[in-house]
Amino acid sequence: MGVLGALKARKMGLSGIPTSLELKMEIALRKHKIQYLSQRRYGIGIMDFYLPEGNIALFVDGGVWHADPRLYGPDDLLFFGSKICKKEWKIITAKDKWKKDRFHNMFLKSKGYTVVRFWEKEIECEIDKCIQIIKSHIHANKKKT
Repeated sequence: MGVLGALKARKMGLSGIPTSLELKMEIALRKHKIQYLSQRRYGIGIMDFYLPEGNIALFVDGGVWHADPRLYGPDDLLFFGSKICKKEWKIITAKDKWKKDRFHNMFLKSKGYTVVRFWEKEIECEIDKCIQIIKSHIHANKKKT
């Protein structure tokens, strides 16, 4: 779908349409028989995938959409904004986006979730390594219960 397609879909209220990155992760999860629910809502947002076996909130963060630090400096302006209200958007920096993601991570951890995030580059280049990390989190969470 790409960034521009995601922006257009979001403006139309279609936030549940999977990106190509989410589809790639979904295929890998299926291949490795990892159960998941996609686009699961939680108190302040939507996780890309919920993995019930490990109580994992899984996010696949696009390099542009989430301002990959390998591509952006903290004060770099992002070409899209953040919605303040129904008709108003605010220009944001990479640092603003990172702060928002950290806030969501803290919220989910406070609710008992394990939060796992992968950057676009990791999914594109090392999907098998991503799956191994997910499996290790599932295994670790099984030991806790």
